[in-house]
Amino acid sequence: MADINDLHRAPQKQEKQTKTLPRVTRHAAAKLALAATGFFLGRVVVFGTVNPIASAFLAAFWGGGTFYTAAAFTAFGFLTRTAIPYSIKYFLTIACMVGGNALLRGLRRDKPLPSIIPPVSAGMSALAAGLLVALANGVNPYLLLMALLEGVLAFSVGLIMQKGIAALIGNVRRGALSNEELISLAVLAGGIATGAADIFLGLLSLRYFTCVLLVLLMSQSGGASVGAAVGLLLGTLMNVAGFEGMAFPVIMGVAGLTSGGLRDVNKPFAAIGCLLAGAILCLYFAPGLLSLELLVSALAGAAVFCFLPNRFMANIFQTVNPQADAASVYLGKMKLLTTHRLLGFANALHKLSATFGGLTGKKSALSKREVHSLIDDAAADACEDCPRRETCWEENVGDTLRVALGLLADCEMHGASSPDRAPSDFRVLCVAPDRFCRAVNHTYMLYKSGLAWRNKLVESRALVSEQLGTVSHIMQNLAQSLDTELDFKSDLERKIINLCNLRKLDVSSVLVMRSAAALFEVTIERAPDADTRHTTLLVTSVSQVLGRRMTIEEETRLPGGAASRLLLLEEHPFSVSCAIAATAKTGARESGDSHSFLEMKNGKCLLALSDGMGSGRRARMESAAAIDLLEEFIEAGFDVDAAIGLINSALLLKSGDELFSTLDICLIDLRDGAAEFIKIGASTTFLLHDSEVDIIRSWTLPVGILQSVDADMARRRLKHGDMLVMVTDGVLDSDLHGFEKEDWILQALREFPASNPQDLADHLLQCAVENYNNVVQDDMTVLVARIWEKAV
Repeated sequence: MADINDLHRAPQKQEKQTKTLPRVTRHAAAKLALAATGFFLGRVVVFGTVNPIASAFLAAFWGGGTFYTAAAFTAFGFLTRTAIPYSIKYFLTIACMVGGNALLRGLRRDKPLPSIIPPVSAGMSALAAGLLVALANGVNPYLLLMALLEGVLAFSVGLIMQKGIAALIGNVRRGALSNEELISLAVLAGGIATGAADIFLGLLSLRYFTCVLLVLLMSQSGGASVGAAVGLLLGTLMNVAGFEGMAFPVIMGVAGLTSGGLRDVNKPFAAIGCLLAGAILCLYFAPGLLSLELLVSALAGAAVFCFLPNRFMANIFQTVNPQADAASVYLGKMKLLTTHRLLGFANALHKLSATFGGLTGKKSALSKREVHSLIDDAAADACEDCPRRETCWEENVGDTLRVALGLLADCEMHGASSPDRAPSDFRVLCVAPDRFCRAVNHTYMLYKSGLAWRNKLVESRALVSEQLGTVSHIMQNLAQSLDTELDFKSDLERKIINLCNLRKLDVSSVLVMRSAAALFEVTIERAPDADTRHTTLLVTSVSQVLGRRMTIEEETRLPGGAASRLLLLEEHPFSVSCAIAATAKTGARESGDSHSFLEMKNGKCLLALSDGMGSGRRARMESAAAIDLLEEFIEAGFDVDAAIGLINSALLLKSGDELFSTLDICLIDLRDGAAEFIKIGASTTFLLHDSEVDIIRSWTLPVGILQSVDADMARRRLKHGDMLVMVTDGVLDSDLHGFEKEDWILQALREFPASNPQDLADHLLQCAVENYNNVVQDDMTVLVARIWEKAV
């Protein structure tokens, strides 16, 4: 029975094994497809009698298993094109290479070959086959010479072609191609096009179709120079293969040059330029070349080029343009590495912040354990040598504890205990009531002092936790926005360089970057000491290409003095003019108010006022510290909330005195006029538009008082001619008799319709001084800003 089951299982197992097919990898499929192109290379005939490209092509596969597949396709190509007497020579060449390949694989097995051996094998096989044919024909001198020539050509073309084929079928994934590999692939593509030259699909000629398509692809990817070189190569190969005349290389070269020059416009324009240039040169040099097959084939090649996906074109461009590919690869690696490290730092800071924030919070009441500890300490101090110690703490321990708890409660209520406020039986129980009260008071004071320091430490830990959390949040935002912040525009760089060349502007390099806020930043290196006309024309050219008005931010001379770097930033539609009027309190040497007016590269303008509490130098130091920190954080790219939180923490930790500052902030987006107002303990802001006045108030505390910041926020859309008035509380409170303290400013704004910010600021300050009867009771600062929209 067991034997019968085994007989049944064996066929099933065998059947299962026969269903398992070998998996064809993408690399193997690519090698097979490239080997199949040997069919077209076998059909190439140069000078009417020789074909050095086929043996050079086979040499690239020499030593590998795919060699036999490539040899089969190449032999089939020989049969479809070469006459039988001549094809014998190439069959002998293949036979020599097959024998050498088998011998080499048996000797070296899987060891790598020296790079010189494959081209030598091609040259020696071609030479040996040619000599055999020459000897068979009676030592024909012509055949001997052609054998020698074909051997040299096969060796030379093999040296060139093996690098390109190795780049296509190599096991290692590659980035950009070197110049030698590009030349090698160009020869390979030209050989394939030449081998397909006499193949027609109806009215479609593969000769013209492949020539037009290859020229368009290469010119679009590599530019005018690459397009012209590929066109000349294809035309020359067609000429030496006997398909076209001497004018064809010139026609293809100029067509590639034209399409490469138009590649920055778009693909259809490049295709039309290529076809028109070729048609005009055909009419001039070779009118007989014009035919229906040429028209259909050229239009088909141009149509395929236009409809190729942009992703396919981008892959070709990255392969053909080594410099662009290398930049993108290194930039991608830099982004990945930087983002990874920033996120790692952010996570570490977040955990550290959570550790500080999770520590014990403030304490205000005594715990049960602490009460017993305080009573024990007081008893040890006051009752250690008392003769009634055992009576109080053993026989009457309940009454003694009740009295001690009453004394501690008295300390909590009045700050210290007194025998007069103690329970009525205290003096009966204790023989030294004054001494015991002093011991309780001393112990309680020590406890309160330690509690105050402990709570201060807890506050400091909480501030550090908040700062670490804020920095962690900033680093996370920076890591997430890194990809969008680094957006380089290589296509715009090429357009700027082309326009500068047309206008004879000497520039050595151009870098165009677009930020996450969609703002352009252009860095140009040029010769130093350029004249004003050159600079003006350069800025105009960049603005024309980008479609944005650009302005010069700065120009610096590079080390060595051989070049200078010019930084151009996008000019914004809006601008802000600002004016300040300020005075100190009467009798004070300096004002405690500080202000800021800052235009940033991200297209925003910062207006800020800070009023340090009090007056004089100490108030000035507090307000100046708040303004300086705000400028540094905002200009460094911190968002406003994070900047305010860090400033508040810094002010809390900076001083143990009751010193704090208000913050009145306005951020204006110069691209669209959007304004954001952030007020922390600040006075009222007034916004003038035509004859209307908009009031923005605040009811929050200044920074540096509480651990968390409470800010009032408002948003407005500013227009051309709007005026913004920001004041400190010394100005607002100057009218001592008014019911509403903003009324006098509203009246002054309506009665003094000034368009100059400085005139309005001086007028408001003078009115405030008159309200104080020329005896200023507080520091006063008026900041007036006007919004301008630039003419197009």
